[in-house]
Amino acid sequence: MKINMILILAMAMATSCSADSLKPISFTVQAVDENGLPVPDAIVSAGFYRFPGGGDSMVLAESVKVTTDTNGLCAVEGRGAVDVTWEIGKEGFYSSYPPKYGGGNAVSVNAETGKRHFRIVMRKISNPIPMYAKYMRGVHFPALNGTMSYDLEKGDWLPPYGKGTEPDFVFHLSCQLGDDIPGNVKAYDATLSLVFSNEDDGILNHIESQMEGSVFHLPREAPETGYASQWSLHKYENREGSSYSTTRKNEDMNHFFRVRTKKDKDGNIISAHYGKIRGPLWFGVASGRAGLSMRYYLNPNPNDRNMEFDPNQNLFTNLSQDEKVKDP
Repeated sequence: MKINMILILAMAMATSCSADSLKPISFTVQAVDENGLPVPDAIVSAGFYRFPGGGDSMVLAESVKVTTDTNGLCAVEGRGAVDVTWEIGKEGFYSSYPPKYGGGNAVSVNAETGKRHFRIVMRKISNPIPMYAKYMRGVHFPALNGTMSYDLEKGDWLPPYGKGTEPDFVFHLSCQLGDDIPGNVKAYDATLSLVFSNEDDGILNHIESQMEGSVFHLPREAPETGYASQWSLHKYENREGSSYSTTRKNEDMNHFFRVRTKKDKDGNIISAHYGKIRGPLWFGVASGRAGLSMRYYLNPNPNDRNMEFDPNQNLFTNLSQDEKVKDP
């Protein structure tokens, strides 16, 4: 599978510089696989940027490509006025990106030279499969208070709000609206709860940053056990003194889930569907309505815990551009 080398901004340090203030920038990269073994012949594609004429918009000053050696190492050098953007890729591996500037265990700095060194874990493309994958961005709940069920396979609410048939996620929303506060915002106090239709259905939290490393995040398989039968989030916005307060989102929160569980007469699970939510399960309230946000993946095969999605084989065929999932 051919991996597109798309440069993304990873560590821009926005300092106003003129076109003739280019400076040498260099760093080293070591690519390793999930077992810690070197990945040779991986290609680092880097772009070095400048501010033309002292303006605020960056333009590319120089681009380079460097290949890792037998030890998975390479040195990247170029000239620019601000920091460099880069990614690393190889045939048969998912693309990987550096940690954000100043963070992550992948970064070390040579005390003598000040040169940064990045250790990047590259994940192999192993067994990507078709899935039902959908990015719900602030999709309105049908009601501000009440119980609403969602069919993950059909991507729709159950009647009377939609055409879904399987109550995979059963949401209970309770929201009390308050007074208007400055900034065209209405105070509120809301709780969203998630429960399930079948015994041993459930959800499991998984902490992992989505901001760095391989584009294929999270474990390759959903866990076999550990699923909780309910989940809830309390969210509010009000004025406290001269400031505004609300529940903060944990961007490193992810989830696995199990739905449609069937058991035999002895209580053993004989069939279940597994999936993941990449990023936090979240909701918000604005303009008197509540919106749900989640990027979910549902494996269509019973008892298959494989979580490696092929973005070219989404089983949803009628998604809008905003709803399409591009990451595995």
